[in-house]
Amino acid sequence: MKTYEIDFKEDNILNENAFKRFDEACENVNKSFDAWKKEYDRINSSTSAGVSDISSALTSAMDALPAMTEKKKKVDMHVQIASKILSEIKRRELDKLQDFEDEIMKSTKLSSQCLTDLMAYFKNPIATP
Repeated sequence: MKTYEIDFKEDNILNENAFKRFDEACENVNKSFDAWKKEYDRINSSTSAGVSDISSALTSAMDALPAMTEKKKKVDMHVQIASKILSEIKRRELDKLQDFEDEIMKSTKLSSQCLTDLMAYFKNPIATP
């Protein structure tokens, strides 16, 4: 089992997603990765811009490298954590609970099929840790 050190005060990804639904948090982690990749590509393209500008572009890229490396570590950590959580959700079939909740919230009465599925879910030993 891999462990991570998370700085709750300094981790923007965690702070922005701590109390959001899992699917929304995963989408935001993906957006964080996309933002990092866009910045990386921008820096990478600026270093190959032209010979006359190469010195300042390389200096700028070297200055940005430590921050980009740290940001990449954080994004990778959150991607790995989200992937592990998702695999546990699927293994334990917890996503079915969301379906049950959605149906309960839509109407005041469960359909017979939903009730049958819900009862089967709780009898399923996979659902327990």
